[in-house]
Amino acid sequence: MQIQFKSTIHEPLATGEYRATLQEVKQADGQYGTQICFIFKLDGDDRRLTAYARSTESLSGKLAKWVQALLGRPVKEGETIDLAQLIGKPCILVVLRATKPDGTAFNRVEDVLPAPPPDDLFES
Repeated sequence: MQIQFKSTIHEPLATGEYRATLQEVKQADGQYGTQICFIFKLDGDDRRLTAYARSTESLSGKLAKWVQALLGRPVKEGETIDLAQLIGKPCILVVLRATKPDGTAFNRVEDVLPAPPPDDLFES
């Protein structure tokens, strides 16, 4: 039996905005306590980018901002959101190309923005 191996390591993306779709949401324990792990798949690419937001109920926190971007609407005071229902939602990722102390380049998701409306909404 033969198997052909391929590299799964990608050159980091340039800093910019990229269309993506949320593929998975899970809870993770991190250095700063419980976090929510978002895994996004870039549109038209096989890359997946992972981003973390602290698990907090604050409407002014990163988690609420990202959830609102994925929902495409504000979250109301006292509203309960099932994060699993966000899977499959499109968005725009603000991606930063950064460098580790050892010189290795990597990508970090800085922000999650709402997806633009579909182009067919503006066709006449």
